[in-house]
Amino acid sequence: MELPKIRIKYNKFLDPIFKTYIKSNPKWKDWVEPTEAEVKDRVKKYKKEWVKYEKKILEGICELLDLNFSQNIIDVHIVSGNDRQFSNPVVIKSGFKLDEFIESLIHELIHRLFSDNVQNVIAGKIFLEMFPDENELTRNHIITHAVLKFIYLDFLKDKEKL
Repeated sequence: MELPKIRIKYNKFLDPIFKTYIKSNPKWKDWVEPTEAEVKDRVKKYKKEWVKYEKKILEGICELLDLNFSQNIIDVHIVSGNDRQFSNPVVIKSGFKLDEFIESLIHELIHRLFSDNVQNVIAGKIFLEMFPDENELTRNHIITHAVLKFIYLDFLKDKEKL
């Protein structure tokens, strides 16, 4: 099984766009913008924390779902602030604690794995039958959170995260 290399880095080109968006969002009126140095320091800490779990998590996700990532490298773009993390491209805010960052990254990588294998994934059809009254976003997150639970329990042996 070929696992992708996860490259976590500060994205100085995306960051100003997200800062502008966040500053214009009334929900974020109390947000304190971190300095570039603070964001870069968090990126270093995120990288150091991710290395502890990377292989185990990626193997666990791929093994459980019987899917493979289509890229050799997945860049994870860290920006100062973002009200919603997303998976393609992977963009995550710098305001997370280390454990929150790991959980958010796993979450986005699960979404990425599904999008890489959209033709192979029949779960959408099954979940539509199981949860006909839920919207697509909710149905997608049911399996994402089920996979997260599996990773924490069976691979990381960390019941505290549930």
